[in-house]
Amino acid sequence: MIAKMLQGYVAAVSVRYKDQIVDARSIMNLLTLGIQKNCTIELEAVGKDALEAMETLLAAFASEFGERQI
Repeated sequence: MIAKMLQGYVAAVSVRYKDQIVDARSIMNLLTLGIQKNCTIELEAVGKDALEAMETLLAAFASEFGERQI
């Protein structure tokens, strides 16, 4: 879902989980992290529309990806 949300943005977005950092645009890379619900991750966005991309992701996490209303 993260990778799909980023399709409209040009910013480079990465996800850090434990000691690994991957490109958030790659579903396969995200799956290799083995992230489970309620784990702590770090997001980083760099580029022209980085702020907008980050706001989109933060809103998705806040709403638990549509599972609850914010």
